[in-house]
Amino acid sequence: MESNSDSIYEVLVKLLGIKFKAQYNNSNIIFERFLQIKDMTTDQIHFALILDSQKFIKFRNRNEFIENFIVYLEAELKELDNQFEELQKNAREERWVDENALFLQHEEIGYNGKKLNSMIKKFKSLQKQV
Repeated sequence: MESNSDSIYEVLVKLLGIKFKAQYNNSNIIFERFLQIKDMTTDQIHFALILDSQKFIKFRNRNEFIENFIVYLEAELKELDNQFEELQKNAREERWVDENALFLQHEEIGYNGKKLNSMIKKFKSLQKQV
């Protein structure tokens, strides 16, 4: 069964003509809702992509999506860097460290960072084409 996030990805592909499934698959990015908003005074159409319950990207066109998605991805990458630093700090300060758990957390941060970097690279190359 296709997830809501996958369905939203497919709508984005159709709307924007951007394919990034290889970079998106198995990433920690979750598309929760995708809304079309019409400004009733100007008849302009806007879109809102809701991610991870608390974050969202607003855009009107392909270029705005690319620009705003890069900003979002870079903020997520910075958050991973902060998690890594906090993990390192806690490992140094603790008397007893579960080496296996620490290794798994490092692996997860590294994998998610690699996926985010891959998406950033993809979208920056699209940004240059504009």
